[in-house]
Amino acid sequence: MNTTSIAFLLLSVCLGICGWWFHNAFRKSRSKDDQTPVGQLLSQYLFLSSLQNLAIGVGAYLFNGDQSAFMYFLFISHVLLAIHTSFGVYILYFIFSPKKSHSLIIMSLLLWGLIGAFLTIVFPPHVVITKHNGIDWFLGIPLSLFIIPLLFVSLGSFSFIFAKLFYLIHDFKVKLFSFFISMFGLVGIYNIFIRFILLYSASVSLRSWFFDNLIIIASAIFALIFLLFAIPWTAVQRSRLFSKIIKNQ
Repeated sequence: MNTTSIAFLLLSVCLGICGWWFHNAFRKSRSKDDQTPVGQLLSQYLFLSSLQNLAIGVGAYLFNGDQSAFMYFLFISHVLLAIHTSFGVYILYFIFSPKKSHSLIIMSLLLWGLIGAFLTIVFPPHVVITKHNGIDWFLGIPLSLFIIPLLFVSLGSFSFIFAKLFYLIHDFKVKLFSFFISMFGLVGIYNIFIRFILLYSASVSLRSWFFDNLIIIASAIFALIFLLFAIPWTAVQRSRLFSKIIKNQ
C-alpha cells in the first residue's frame, strides 16, 4: 500500500465518520416538530467529501502503472468534487443567507466542475510512483484552471461554515470543536496551495511526500479531536450546536 492511498483512505474514513455523527447527533437533538434539514445537509456534505476522497484512495491503492485505470477513479473524484463544491455553497446560502438568490452561482460551479471532470479525460494527468512510495499526478494548466479553484471553494465553504459557528456558539467544547473543524479546512487549503501551486515545478517525490504526509497528520489529529470533543457530547451540547445553525436560517 502506498502513502497516497493511506492518506486518502484515512481522510475518507474520518470524513465519513464525522458525517455519520452529524446525521445521528442532529436526529437525536431535533424536536418532533422540527423539520429543518440542516443536520442532514451537513452529513450529506461530509459523505460526499468522503466519497470524493475515497475514489482517489481506491485508485491509488489499485494503481500498478496503468494510467487509464487511475484516470477512471480520478474522473469519478472530479465529478464528485463538482457536486460537493456546489452543494457546499448551497449549504452556505441555506444556513446564512436563505433569502438571497443562489441558483446561478451553484449551477455555474457545477458546470465548471463537470467541465473540469471532462478535461480529466481530454488532458489526462501523468501519473507516476515516487521513490517515497507515493503517487503523483501532474495536472496540466488547462485541468488545473478548473480543478484547483474548485478545491479552494470546496474547502473554503467547509471551513467557513464551522468558523461561523465558532463565533456563534458559547459552549466551550462545542466552540472548540467548531474551531478545529474550521482549521482542518484551512489546512486543506494550505496543502492544496503548496502541492499544486508552490511546488508545481518541484520534484514529484517532494510534492507527493509533502502532500500525503500532511493529509495523514491532519487526519490523525482530526480523528483525535473528534474522539475527545465530539463523541462525548451530551444531548444538550448537540442541541446548542444545531440550534445555533437553525437560528441563522
